[in-house]
Amino acid sequence: MRKFEITNTEKFTGTAVVIYTPAGVLCVIDCRKAEMDMDTLNHFRKAVPLLVDGLQTAFSGQTIVVESNYVITFEQFYNDYPYKRNRKRAEQDFKRLTTTEQVLAYTNLQHYKKFLQKSGSIPMMASSYLSRREFETEWQKIRN
Repeated sequence: MRKFEITNTEKFTGTAVVIYTPAGVLCVIDCRKAEMDMDTLNHFRKAVPLLVDGLQTAFSGQTIVVESNYVITFEQFYNDYPYKRNRKRAEQDFKRLTTTEQVLAYTNLQHYKKFLQKSGSIPMMASSYLSRREFETEWQKIRN
């Protein structure tokens, strides 16, 4: 995953974050730490390109785009995981993953949770989700 922090001293205060997948496709636009009016927010969302290659040229003026490391902590992952059991084992499994895999495990967790909600299934333990690499499953494409 590639994370970019975007600031602009003329149009808004704070920092907006844009995240792209390893393949360079837009994944997340996060403006929670930026103070923007609704027009600025809509303009910003339209300006962010679908592919990472166009990001540096998408903005003009006082806009600064800086790439930074994107890290997900075990705490973030575990706090968002729907079934809290055997934390120690889950933490060990999380540490065995690469940074990219940790981010993928966290971002795909939202699809897994939606799948559980739709299907009424019981969630697996976090350690199983990680060790069996269930985060690589395309949960959003599974039909019930």
